[in-house]
Amino acid sequence: MPVPEGKDLDALMYRLLRMKCPKVLASIILCLLWTTTVDFNEEYEMLEFFAGAGNLSRYMKLCGRRTGSLDIKYQTNPSKKSAFKSDPMDILSPSGFAVALACLFKCRPDRFMAMFALKCASWTAINSGTSNRAPCASIGFDEYPSVLEANALCERTIYLLVVVVCLGGVFGLEQPRLSNFEFYPMFLEFRGLCYEVNGGSSAVWRVGWWMAHYQSLSPKRHYAFSNSQVIQKLDHGKLSGWKKKGKEKLQTTIQYQSADGKRCFKGTAALRKTEEYTVQFGRCLADLYDEMVISPCGQPKLPCLLPPAQESYQFMGQGFDLGYARLNEVYSYLRRGRNLKIPPGWSHLLPKPE
Repeated sequence: MPVPEGKDLDALMYRLLRMKCPKVLASIILCLLWTTTVDFNEEYEMLEFFAGAGNLSRYMKLCGRRTGSLDIKYQTNPSKKSAFKSDPMDILSPSGFAVALACLFKCRPDRFMAMFALKCASWTAINSGTSNRAPCASIGFDEYPSVLEANALCERTIYLLVVVVCLGGVFGLEQPRLSNFEFYPMFLEFRGLCYEVNGGSSAVWRVGWWMAHYQSLSPKRHYAFSNSQVIQKLDHGKLSGWKKKGKEKLQTTIQYQSADGKRCFKGTAALRKTEEYTVQFGRCLADLYDEMVISPCGQPKLPCLLPPAQESYQFMGQGFDLGYARLNEVYSYLRRGRNLKIPPGWSHLLPKPE
């Protein structure tokens, strides 16, 4: 994707404004686009965030699609991780969030898909004793570092969804059935914005399915959201005959009784294995790809008289996050870049952090 400029930059800033993008995120995007060492000539057709084993990416590549995969596990030299101030494969680090954004801007214009399998540890019911999360209290007890980190990762991921929508792409965001992520206030706000800019009609769809329908060792129920209604084809209906098929039962949790008599659960080593997509699931998504990328919803339509980029930028506010995203860290990281070349007329709008 070429670097947006002129009317393309006007359109991008207007769409970000319509999606209530905070000014600091727009500033990050501008600094990234004007960093001369970032090559935007590649055109990805598919991106897999939190890719893990990369089974989905692998199948997409086998289908001939130009695919990018990102995961904190892919840190190139983990033995020297402490030597880096910022891990480029960690979305919670300044460089990691910048890399994630850069990959989105490297995607084929108006025809790409981005899949997000957000880390679910802090969101699931099995962790509710620690996180204190519930459908009516999805923010959780943020004095715990794990909850604070999960909220930050959640908010940064939602901002990536905003960018996907503004660029005309299709997103998929997947979670296990008992995850409280879907009740997070910022995600509810994001869904409402997509509905609003889509003229008051549905723009984000939810689907649930059994992973057993995709040859998983566990029947495990999942759900996903997407701005393409085609995502609903992942549901193959009711799961029946599981026990009769003689499948080996995979024990993912252990039940025990606490000292005060409460029933508790603990995950086993087998639980982590169920986090990986099966090859069959990757094949299903690959088969749906062509239908999904031509049916995105939620991208704000452009007015007949498109305001200049600077005007849209100046009208931007604080956004709709709850303050966990810490985007100022990313802006500070990029704004101090040696290879940043800000065009004339923008420098006063993008001051260097003190």
